[in-house]
Amino acid sequence: MNAKVEEMTLAMTQLKEDANKQSHIINELRKQLEKKTEEIEKKKKKSNQELELTISDLKKHLIKLDKEKERLLKRLENEIPKKITANVTEIKKEEENHKLKILNKKLQKENEKLSEELQAFDLDFFEEIEDLKYKYNEALRRLREYEDSDLEEF
Repeated sequence: MNAKVEEMTLAMTQLKEDANKQSHIINELRKQLEKKTEEIEKKKKKSNQELELTISDLKKHLIKLDKEKERLLKRLENEIPKKITANVTEIKKEEENHKLKILNKKLQKENEKLSEELQAFDLDFFEEIEDLKYKYNEALRRLREYEDSDLEEF
């Protein structure tokens, strides 16, 4: 269970690090944008068209990075609950497996106990039971014959 939590934590940490890297890149790009803007103002020689192109490109890249950041954050939000659910399901299966193993051991012990009790009944015991059954059936047969003969006398 700890390994799964650690794995999930590691994945979450990795995604957060990726989001932080993207944020850092965005911040760096913003700094670069500001720097470029200052350079442009200092160097009035560059044409307005070149300035607009540079700013536009940086803004597009910034938007692209913002979208990537949002995508990573959504992915993080979606994956964590799925992993938690999968881990809870796995834990429940492990608990059920553990319970079944305990029950299995209990039944094995009971089986061994009953096997030991059955060892006391050897072949002679079962032969004696068969003899008793036979004698009982013979006695019933004779009793019926006696009852039938008594009824015939009357």
